[in-house]
Amino acid sequence: MKRAFVSFGSLTQRELPLHRNIGMEVFYVSEGRLKWRVDDKVEEVPPGSVFFTLPWQVHGSAYVHEPGNLVHFVQFRLDKIYRQPIDKFKFHPWFGISNETALILSTTLSSATQHTWHASEQLRWAIHTLVEKLEADAEELFIRGLFRCMLSELHETVSGNRNIPPLLNSTERRVQKFLDRMKAEVEQPWTLSEMAGNCKLARSHFASIVKKLTGDSPLAYLRRLRVLHAEKLLRDTDLSVTEIGHACGFATSQHYARVFKHYTNCTATLFRRRCHEDHKREIQEFTEEDERQRFAEVRKQKWV
Repeated sequence: MKRAFVSFGSLTQRELPLHRNIGMEVFYVSEGRLKWRVDDKVEEVPPGSVFFTLPWQVHGSAYVHEPGNLVHFVQFRLDKIYRQPIDKFKFHPWFGISNETALILSTTLSSATQHTWHASEQLRWAIHTLVEKLEADAEELFIRGLFRCMLSELHETVSGNRNIPPLLNSTERRVQKFLDRMKAEVEQPWTLSEMAGNCKLARSHFASIVKKLTGDSPLAYLRRLRVLHAEKLLRDTDLSVTEIGHACGFATSQHYARVFKHYTNCTATLFRRRCHEDHKREIQEFTEEDERQRFAEVRKQKWV
């Protein structure tokens, strides 16, 4: 069983460099709104969605660092490592998937024009439970059944055979609209009461929706937006580090410095220097050892 799976887990995905995997990877995002790219296409990955990639597809973060999130993922082997696009492939023998079924699955997945889909209740359960049972080293028969269930639900979703409800209800859409507004007004001294009031919601209700949509508390999300705006100004303008801090709504230089390093794991000055020195992100070909090391580093949860 261990040879069939490359990696798996439930964690906060802090960064995702451009790379290609050994096998196929499936993510379920339960909290947070990510922005990931596959080859030359950038896709929003909202909470409640599933995201998958095939071994030949280059993918990674569109952000320098990821927003708050909680993801559950599994990476598993196909019959071999593919580095060129192919419309028909098989799966690792351990999974026991017949050639006929592999043909149906591979044709659907390789021809998909997008990689982010709203996850049905069954698909959410299958991914979350599969990861949970893999971490618990459960019986192989149970693991194999959960894996097949996940693939079946993913196929039904991608092929369009699922009647999937809208991603957000009316209240969540109202909160998301306000959060989009906040991106353009990060310098405003927002309080939790003012944020909730703008959405005509009680503070606790507002906070719970923001947590679902962003993976952060409202005030933590505001700090993250300010850091993202600071990164843009550091990259695109000649404003001083201090001027940028004030322009992004930070009351003091000390608070700005502390928050910026908390979210990016580097100082604003170092971030600007790196932007000037490195304008291109190289594609990484992840080996199995790379996967293990990356997963171990992410699990340490050193920074947000």
